Amino acid sequence: MKNALLGSTLAAFLLVSFASCSKETQAPAEAGTAKVMGKIWANTNEANDTLSDGSAASMGEKLEYAPAGTIITFTIDGMDLDATPDANYPYKKVVRTATVDASGNYTVDVPAFEQWISAEISFNEFETNVTRYGIDPADTTANGLPATRQYRERFEKSMEMINVQAGGVYVRDFEYTIQ
Repeated sequence: MKNALLGSTLAAFLLVSFASCSKETQAPAEAGTAKVMGKIWANTNEANDTLSDGSAASMGEKLEYAPAGTIITFTIDGMDLDATPDANYPYKKVVRTATVDASGNYTVDVPAFEQWISAEISFNEFETNVTRYGIDPADTTANGLPATRQYRERFEKSMEMINVQAGGVYVRDFEYTIQ
């Protein structure tokens, strides 16, 4: 009987000991979002940058909007979205895209935390007509001034980086250039 009482007392003590030593777990941080927005530009009308005699216009280069439908891609390393990252875990990239509208605007919400997170911004190439003054002597108007001509050109923009935090609104304008 003494052994049974001692055994049950020891079992109760061990049960209480293990119950009070449970590991404290924290709820994982919830990702919020950050808004990135801006305008996308390209110089698709070089004739409005120069006077008809070829000299620079007083206002300098005048940019136009990139074509509607141009895609901009934001990529975040999934490891950056883990509050306790594991170097051995194969995280996936988190990708968000924005489409440029007819006014050159884009807007995208990307996942973010209170700490800074880096996002890589990549820009799809596009091809469009560029207006220039003609360079051939036959490219003149009836009064002898150079006429404008359309030339097909491919535009590109190199990759950019942006740092964001949850709740932030970031305005970034970008300019494409001819390849």
